[in-house]
Amino acid sequence: MPFWDHDTRRTRRFAIHSLLEENGEQENMKPQACVSINRIWFVGGMRALLAIAAATTTGSAVAASASTTSDTSDPSRAEMISASQTHAASVGGDHDKAFARSRVFVTLARGVTVTNGRVALEPTLGDPPAAVQLINAALDRCPRASLLELYRPFNATLAAQIGLDRGFVLHAASPDDLNALVNELSPHTTIVESIELIAAGRAHDDRAVPFQSTNGPFSPPNDELYPLQYALENRGQEIWGVEGIPHADIRGALAWTITRGSSDVTIAILDSGVSLSHPDIAHALTEGRNFTSGNTDDVDDAWVSHGTHIAGIIGAEPNNLIGTAGLAPGCKIMPIRVLDRFGFTFEDWVAQGIMYATDHGATVLNISLGFPTASSVLRNAITYAHEHGVVICASSGNISSDPIGFPARLPETIAVGATNNRDENAGFTSPGPEMTIAAPGRDIYSSWDTNSQPDTYVRRSGTSFATPHVVAGVALIQTIRPDLSPEQIRWALTSTAHDIDQPGWDEVSGAGRLNVYRALKAAQQLPMARNPLCQADFNNDHSVDFLDIQAFLEAVSNQDMTADFRADGQIDFFDVVAFMQVFQRGCG
Repeated sequence: MPFWDHDTRRTRRFAIHSLLEENGEQENMKPQACVSINRIWFVGGMRALLAIAAATTTGSAVAASASTTSDTSDPSRAEMISASQTHAASVGGDHDKAFARSRVFVTLARGVTVTNGRVALEPTLGDPPAAVQLINAALDRCPRASLLELYRPFNATLAAQIGLDRGFVLHAASPDDLNALVNELSPHTTIVESIELIAAGRAHDDRAVPFQSTNGPFSPPNDELYPLQYALENRGQEIWGVEGIPHADIRGALAWTITRGSSDVTIAILDSGVSLSHPDIAHALTEGRNFTSGNTDDVDDAWVSHGTHIAGIIGAEPNNLIGTAGLAPGCKIMPIRVLDRFGFTFEDWVAQGIMYATDHGATVLNISLGFPTASSVLRNAITYAHEHGVVICASSGNISSDPIGFPARLPETIAVGATNNRDENAGFTSPGPEMTIAAPGRDIYSSWDTNSQPDTYVRRSGTSFATPHVVAGVALIQTIRPDLSPEQIRWALTSTAHDIDQPGWDEVSGAGRLNVYRALKAAQQLPMARNPLCQADFNNDHSVDFLDIQAFLEAVSNQDMTADFRADGQIDFFDVVAFMQVFQRGCG
């Protein structure tokens, strides 16, 4: 069975038994943990997976399909399974490694269901085969082991097309228990279609530094810390001992002359949650969800405050004499909690958050965390959001010697690097060919709320805090042009970015440093998408009347390419004739 390399699209073949023989492991190993195994051909299954992962540089699915069509509980007849990389994302230490090995993602064959954590077949398929009984017996021997159902997205058709309808998380009390369960489940390939190791991840940030008030001059808006928000307006002010360069900013203040956002635009922050009490961001919050525990309503960020800091960058209330000003304060913020109180997460938590946010109206996602690999559960969730027109922005990572992490590395995602107040690339940014754009991410002041530091403000650095500047910029574009696709918004951002560092695109800053004002102007100039069902409805108000003629003639006068009805690259009298012919036919 091939090992599929997601990044190079090459196949490799590994035999687990040969790896184990090299490591001196034999078939007569002792039974592991709570599972009693009489015959073990997949000896030391999870340890073998880890050994393979350590020898590879990229991650992949642990496929469990057999070379024969008949199912068997006899490991000697099952196909050798391959493996995926299991490093925890940006984490280290024994605790983190155990965290990364506590669960796997299981895709079941069509027609197989899960009830109360145990496998069953749809009634139309007849009596369950022996494999179902053996799988459930293995699960029963581990009382704390269970197949956990993922969030099921609203669009069931798309979910089935991309494999999101048959995925479950297999969780056990310990890595040893999980190892034993993988050994028993993997041979039953007519029931278990694939098994993938789930990577653990964490937020891409530095440490928090409390704000110390200064009594310097303030400029509009009147928020106390606005003078320190060089990302929005850089006048050359000194930030933490570093003198800035005027205009090394994203032109946030200029962008506000066009829009400050709309409540019609919802930004989902997939992070540690968001403070429900912080006075600078409470106005923007809408209902969210927690995927880290059984208490799905608990989205309050009382431990990490990583998400609260991001929320302030995006939506802090301006002109209230306190704290900071958010770039898109008029938009709504949906807190999706996918980081636990220690700042760690799993791919399946993030994937479920992505699907939930998409289903509940989010138009742009902020994902300021990362994984070294991406299993199908994360990839498919990203695809689900992108197919619904959601713009996905993710931080690249904070270790300059590491490649860009997932999901930032995926093609549907806008990967964000970090800069400072001198338009220099932040030295910690993880570079790579997938980099899209950069934004200020060093010494960023924003909201903060933990049990030990309630309702305050701190300075933080990281690509985590560059990403919300891009996200807020996307939200402003969506405010004035809700018709634009993710690809069009990406173009508006990258085509107007300010080139820094090396001339042209580079692996650290991508297209350059974000310029929100220019991106908004570029978005305004993009052609409006005409109603595909009725071209006579030029203004897309779902009726054909004189207002459509008025809108068309205005577009002709402004040489707006939406008036190019003949699609010949010119706007002239013949386009007017073509439109009037369409208008006379109406929408009948």
